[in-house]
Amino acid sequence: METVPAPGHACSLASVHAGCCRVQAALLDYATAMASASAHEGSATYLFSGYARLPQDVSHQSLYKRVGVVLEVDERGVVVGCSSTLIMDLARDFLARLLVGRSVLTEREIIEATLRQRYRGHSQGALISALRKLFEAVDQSPVALGDQPAASPSP
Repeated sequence: METVPAPGHACSLASVHAGCCRVQAALLDYATAMASASAHEGSATYLFSGYARLPQDVSHQSLYKRVGVVLEVDERGVVVGCSSTLIMDLARDFLARLLVGRSVLTEREIIEATLRQRYRGHSQGALISALRKLFEAVDQSPVALGDQPAASPSP
């Protein structure tokens, strides 16, 4: 069923469709996060972030100035979730597909080489820099140091 904007309303069918696509993408992100949470329920996961300056020739540089990468990592160092401040859904999804399942402890060189080879967007260098900063945070965490997480209080 097609929705038609009310007379005098500035909303076009294209903008309605774009809004629906954003809602569908948000629902898919939520469903993916819930599936990931279910798969890792009972085991501790950790959240790491890294940020780097975007180059001048990137379209969203004037909006954000920096790109951010956030990874959820399990106790073994394996990426179970990925998010970024990349503007385009496809770029964010592609980055997540490249990183999920990789180890931030033993596959850093593979992660960087994969990004250099397969992520051909203008933000490539900034993403690699952000990941290197994220790896520094991992190195100071229980994931790399082998510390057992303290028991969490029950909600």
